[in-house]
Amino acid sequence: MKIVVGIDSFKGSVSSYELNTTVADVAQELLPEADLKTFAISDGGEGTLDVLRGELGGELRSVRTVDLLGRSMEGTYLLVGHQAFIESASVVGLDKIFRLFVNCSG
Repeated sequence: MKIVVGIDSFKGSVSSYELNTTVADVAQELLPEADLKTFAISDGGEGTLDVLRGELGGELRSVRTVDLLGRSMEGTYLLVGHQAFIESASVVGLDKIFRLFVNCSG
């Protein structure tokens, strides 16, 4: 029997790697004859840089930037050789706007 485990992260609580490893460990205990493969995945939001770094290597770097409303913030990108990968959700994600509305409403 072949089993593929590929679960996205749970926002703010557990990474794709952690979920996949846990599920694969339990599945292997229950089905010791199974051929298990795990794949870290991401939908492009939170956790994308972690998945890319796990597959490609590279170095995480920080830089001062602005969010979608022009506010100063610290951003992170992954540098692999001469390529840079940006997790856009960390800069322009809906949670950035949501915080603005929560701060204004109350």
